[in-house]
Amino acid sequence: MIPEFIVGINLTRLNSNSGGGAGLFGISMVREAAKRYRTLVFTQRSNIADIRRRIGTVDGLEYVALDFSNGVDQAFEPYLDDLDVFIDPLNGLEPSRLPRHVFTVPVIHDLLFVDRPFFFSQEEIDFRRSHYGEAIDRADHVWTVSEEQAEKIRHTFGKAAVSAVIQPPHFSLEDQEAVTLEV
Repeated sequence: MIPEFIVGINLTRLNSNSGGGAGLFGISMVREAAKRYRTLVFTQRSNIADIRRRIGTVDGLEYVALDFSNGVDQAFEPYLDDLDVFIDPLNGLEPSRLPRHVFTVPVIHDLLFVDRPFFFSQEEIDFRRSHYGEAIDRADHVWTVSEEQAEKIRHTFGKAAVSAVIQPPHFSLEDQEAVTLEV
């Protein structure tokens, strides 16, 4: 018998109002992972209803609503030892402590704060450099959206283990809600 492979995907930082690329990518990633592996999708109690609505019922998928009242690390702790892979598709890597046996993969979508710093305050640039840098340093591998971004991550953060993950062409349309524009 082949042992079960368990993937954990962190959507705890997915805002209910988020329709951006990182969120849509994360939703699509959960659906695809659940087709192949037992998948735990981590949410917060405050966003689980929205995430369930957006993902739906998928065989192989288990929703885990975390309570952060005692801290992020403590909320994740009971689930981490059983995982084989932990993916954070939202430009970071939380919790701060992950067991060494769990292969960790943050998805850093872009380094816009490096390419176009004028879009950001200095405080936001500093936060992103620190938050992304910490995630990249702790990761076993980093995924990003293009080979150009992979090269920027390698150059900016000195991480060799970076791969471009081709985003499915349908992901940004499948999860968009129709908007009526008044003319």
